[in-house]
Amino acid sequence: MMNLIRRAKWSYIGLSIVIAVMGICCIAFPSHVSSFLGWIIGLASIVLGVIRLISYFSYNKQGIGFDFSLGVIFICVGIFFLTCWNLILSALAVVAGVILVFDSILKIQSAIDCLRIKYKQWWVGFVIALVVAAGGIVLICNPFGSVEVMFRVLGAVLILDAVQNLYSVINASVFYRRIARDRDDVEVECIDVK
Repeated sequence: MMNLIRRAKWSYIGLSIVIAVMGICCIAFPSHVSSFLGWIIGLASIVLGVIRLISYFSYNKQGIGFDFSLGVIFICVGIFFLTCWNLILSALAVVAGVILVFDSILKIQSAIDCLRIKYKQWWVGFVIALVVAAGGIVLICNPFGSVEVMFRVLGAVLILDAVQNLYSVINASVFYRRIARDRDDVEVECIDVK
């Protein structure tokens, strides 16, 4: 169980770093990001689709799983991103805003759960989640005059989201260590009683 938690923690840290780097790139190079993002997502989706199809035909002898379906879906999404990027770009702010608002709602709930278990720094996650939610709402409203401004705002919100993710990982690690320590103390007490 602890091994699974440790892997999840490092995956979440890796994801947070990728999100932060994407945010920094959106702020530093908004025109380049807007030009190349469609190609990157499209090609990455096609590669993932081909990998899924290879996995299905090479390793999945029982016919169990969704590798074939996912492979086809990833390839179709990749082709769509490569051919219709301008259409996607016009809706990107709204889609990113909706995702960030939903993610913030989950993080607000986590912060409230931390308050309920009397975690002293619950408010830090709460405030960051509120700021990210506000940024998501701004992206949904899309009051930007140019794509570059939109990407800069998106970059700032992504960096805040990455900070929130890292804060959540740190809190979860502390919480699980505390539970493990308390469980070990209880086991020691039970052994001493016998």
